[in-house]
Amino acid sequence: MFYRSYLFTPGNRPERFTNGAACGADAVVLDWEDGVGPAHKDEARRQVIDFYLNESNFKDCGTAFGIRLNSLESDYIVDDLRALRETSIQPAFIFLAKVECGRDVEILARLLGDNYSDIPLIPTLESIRALDNAEEVAACARSTALGLSHGDLSSIYNIEPGNWDGLLHACYMTLKAARKFNIPAVDGPWLDVRDLDGLKKEITSGLKLGFDAKVAIHPSQVAAINKGFSPTENQIEFARKAIARYEDNDHNACMLNGVMLDEAVIIRLRNLLKSIEK
Repeated sequence: MFYRSYLFTPGNRPERFTNGAACGADAVVLDWEDGVGPAHKDEARRQVIDFYLNESNFKDCGTAFGIRLNSLESDYIVDDLRALRETSIQPAFIFLAKVECGRDVEILARLLGDNYSDIPLIPTLESIRALDNAEEVAACARSTALGLSHGDLSSIYNIEPGNWDGLLHACYMTLKAARKFNIPAVDGPWLDVRDLDGLKKEITSGLKLGFDAKVAIHPSQVAAINKGFSPTENQIEFARKAIARYEDNDHNACMLNGVMLDEAVIIRLRNLLKSIEK
């Protein structure tokens, strides 16, 4: 499972569900959590379930549709889980909000039941305790990617959203955990949907750190995210030539266009090529 862009959409706004496919998002997250107010949670569950029950809504559209559940500690998770277990809809993935530790992932995986045992789970780190436990969250067998929430952590640290200096340690802890257990790291959203230049700068910052994907909160952000998290044609061409050169040289260190090639470099280039296989 590899997606560059995750477009979040409130679960009670069904007219927006297919906008993600129209704008080219790799994945759409139908939200039952923060994007939906308490008075609209039941409606969001009904709308999302109705969407999944009509397979023509998403079959062969090229976009994966997943769900974000309310947190394990919330008043709403029981109804979320009941809705899933009673209908057995099959989302492409499930975001787990406000995960605090590995045990949270394990509990939610168990509560989801056997019908959801093959659904990829994406826990999101949104607190200081979650960051401290990032590695045990990533280590869970059901964790297939690791998300980082800028908004919640910005509030905790009392810093402006988009302040990368204030959140660098959170990024490093998330990335370290994701890399240790070989799963993708998903960066949080850029909140000012009118500021595409700010979005592009944040994409560049995320790429330099090593994030693999990014959350979008508006269709206008998707194109920039997809482009930013895709290798260029020159990078792809170099990777293919470099791997061929290295293999022709019997896996001994060699040079291509002035760049030294050894096993560590080749591993990174192979990962780059894997990222374009969808």
